[in-house]
Amino acid sequence: MVDKESPLGVDKTWPARFLLRLQELKAASSYVNGSVIVDKVRQIKDKDEQEKADSVFFIERCSHGGAHSLCGKRAYGEGTECDCEGAL
Repeated sequence: MVDKESPLGVDKTWPARFLLRLQELKAASSYVNGSVIVDKVRQIKDKDEQEKADSVFFIERCSHGGAHSLCGKRAYGEGTECDCEGAL
């Protein structure tokens, strides 16, 4: 819900087609960059989120040439996510 009497926080990657229409409708009193607080909150991860991020990073590196020796692939680009899954 948008309050016409209050500022509206806008994400830095929000497509212009949405923002321009809201501005045309005068949907808020002003528009502010809301990404600063969201970016800071996204940086905070609990232990479970940290472990998942580490796993995703490992699989991504393995499948794109970064850690082939860990999952038995020697040449750049040989590994896939499925090849590396068991190495986690």
